Amino acid sequence: MTVTTQPRPVTSLVQRYLVDGIMGKDLAVFGQILHPDYAFTSAGGTISGRDGAYVPMVRDYLAKEPTIDVVIHDVVVGDGAVALWVTKRTTAPRTAAWPAILIYLAHEGRLVHCWSEQDWASHRRQVREGVLAPVVLDARTDPWLTTPVAADASTELVAFEWLRAGGWQADDLVLDDGGAISPERPELAFDRLTLSCCFTAGDRFAFHATQHGRYLGGPRGRGAPPGSYASLPAAGIGTVRDGRVVQARVVTDRTAFARSLVSSASS
Repeated sequence: MTVTTQPRPVTSLVQRYLVDGIMGKDLAVFGQILHPDYAFTSAGGTISGRDGAYVPMVRDYLAKEPTIDVVIHDVVVGDGAVALWVTKRTTAPRTAAWPAILIYLAHEGRLVHCWSEQDWASHRRQVREGVLAPVVLDARTDPWLTTPVAADASTELVAFEWLRAGGWQADDLVLDDGGAISPERPELAFDRLTLSCCFTAGDRFAFHATQHGRYLGGPRGRGAPPGSYASLPAAGIGTVRDGRVVQARVVTDRTAFARSLVSSASS
């Protein structure tokens, strides 16, 4: 008798990753659900290789954040891809709560890539000041039962145009960097966009991208002069209706932005 094993849905892979692997600290599960060439892109760089690079990094991270918890607020499920807006929380040895966008891509029953941005500037400020940020902690009901939706070409077209126009910088519909958590953001006259990934699911879309341009001023400048070249990585989830983006949740990494700014100013 031949037994055919069906590939696990991408949502179940992400569930095992977050629930068992990260919150349950069962690193053995990574060997079952991550491709050997798994890659993780965040904060302006990519870590490639499950066993030699990624798992050791996660092991070190969990040693520093043993109480890490993930609250899921929104989920978008497409064809082999899942995007989540979450709040990450720790209570010991440091107390903090900060937003993140996570985008996972699966192929042949394993996760092959994750694009993520987290508000590390807010995390570090909370740890430094010892004050927990006001965050929305309402959890999505049954996030792992979210139904996959087919890609939509019209949604993709609107999303791409919005991204090329720098929508998350100028659009007042965007809740940037977790809203009340860290409303401040640097001013950037961007002239180029690097799009790392983007997928659609009906009228929803998710993306990871980096804006490049000239620093105009604002927080996280670290004394760099205006005009210095900088890069601002971002990840987000949005909704398109009537030919325009009507809602988006975007998280940018202002710590990575500051690093790129300082590097540009010193070169």
